[in-house]
Amino acid sequence: MAGYLKRMLRFFAMIIAAWFVLGLIGGIWPSLGAPFAAPLILLGVPALLLTLLIGSIVWLKRGIRLPFEGMRKWNRILLIGSVPALCVITFLSMGPLISLGSFSGAHVRLAAHYQQYEAIVAKARTARPPAEFRKDDDVGYFVFSASPLHIQFAEFREIHSLFGNIEYYDGQQVSANDPRPGIRVTGNPFYETDGGCRHLSGKYFLCRLDL
Repeated sequence: MAGYLKRMLRFFAMIIAAWFVLGLIGGIWPSLGAPFAAPLILLGVPALLLTLLIGSIVWLKRGIRLPFEGMRKWNRILLIGSVPALCVITFLSMGPLISLGSFSGAHVRLAAHYQQYEAIVAKARTARPPAEFRKDDDVGYFVFSASPLHIQFAEFREIHSLFGNIEYYDGQQVSANDPRPGIRVTGNPFYETDGGCRHLSGKYFLCRLDL
């Protein structure tokens, strides 16, 4: 019985940890430049969901087949019912943990490219380039506006990362639901609002949608 519980909890814990790791890879993969990263991200979520579904069914069947001699009725119900409960909890943790992982990965990406980002910002201040896709070595970027200076760092032309893009904004910060013009910031590290951004450092933000 104890062995069953230990292995079952380990299974769900591994899925929960995988959500965070998936978001972490999604947050830093443009900096990694690894060919496996993109398909891993695109296939990771459905693969983990399928694993969660199949694994839950397997653990539920194993729980039903356990010998219950001498066990109270309610304890038996709780033991069997813990599998679907953990399945639901694991599923609901997907969004928050992937989001938290991508936020952590964005910090890693910003640290890795900080000097290059700062050089691009300095260049944009003086050159005032038009809003078109450009590349500085391996870092692509768009300059959306010159005043206030608004730059989105993106790896590919006209592709916005599902996990958010790092943006530089030298203007007013407003709350997520504030109608005033400016970059809309949400303070919740687990969720992203439509068009909302999360503050990374200084004037750098992680934004899910173009503003």
